Amino acid sequence: MFDEIYSTIFTDWQNFKLPKVLPRDIRIDVAPVKHIRKATVITGFRRTGKTYILYSLISKLLHDLSKSDLLYVNFEDE
Repeated sequence: MFDEIYSTIFTDWQNFKLPKVLPRDIRIDVAPVKHIRKATVITGFRRTGKTYILYSLISKLLHDLSKSDLLYVNFEDE
């Protein structure tokens, strides 16, 4: 059962098209470092643009990494 869920999540991510985002005056350093694995957490009120900030960061990361090196999971999606 879990293998099926993981497979669906990975497939959905590979097929996901990032929306166009407007540049914002926010700087979050997410430069990949090979030997350090850390998470970046973005919190805030509802409907303030957190998801689109993530889309922007993912877009920047995709300049140096492939989509198979990243994973975006929407936990509100069933």
